[in-house]
This record gives sequence, C-alpha cells and structure tokens, in this order.
Amino acid sequence: MRRSEEYTGKQANLEGDGRTFDVIKTERAGAALCIDRCLNEIATLGAAILTGHPDVEGLCLALSDWLAELRIVQDEKSRQEETRRRDKLEVGEAQDLTA
Repeated sequence: MRRSEEYTGKQANLEGDGRTFDVIKTERAGAALCIDRCLNEIATLGAAILTGHPDVEGLCLALSDWLAELRIVQDEKSRQEETRRRDKLEVGEAQDLTA
C-alpha cells in the first residue's frame, strides 16, 4: 500500500468508508493499547489479591472496574468492526445495482 501511495503521490483510502490506512492503523493501535492496559491491570490486581494484600475489598472493586472497562472496549471494537462490515456490504450491493 505504501508503495502505491508513493507512486501516485496520493493517500490510499479504504473502499467503503473512505478512511485512510493511517487512520485505520491508528484506530486499531488505540484499541489494542487500551485492551492491553486493561489486561495488565487485571493481572496486577489478581496477583496482589493472591499474594495476600490486606485491602482485598479495594482490590476486588478495582478488579471489577477494570473487567468492566475491558468489556466496554471489546464491545465497542466489535461494534465498529460490524459497522464497517455492514457498510462495506451496503456499498458493494449499491455498486452491483449500478453495474
């Protein structure tokens, strides 16, 4: 893709929604970083609980919060992917009708 962009001097856009590949790369990296952070926090809290940290109640509350955040991020990522797939199908169907 980069070679094509360098050759034409234009940014490549995703057919269907028009986003550039740089935008897509940034979106995917952002979601992945957020998921990684949630997983790291969950692991850290789990380890603290298992090693006998005295504030079990607080750790469990924090663990619950991070698990909820992880579900929210994963659900949002899934919704975005489904919307893109649906939009791509709709564009393809529209193109078929005009052909």
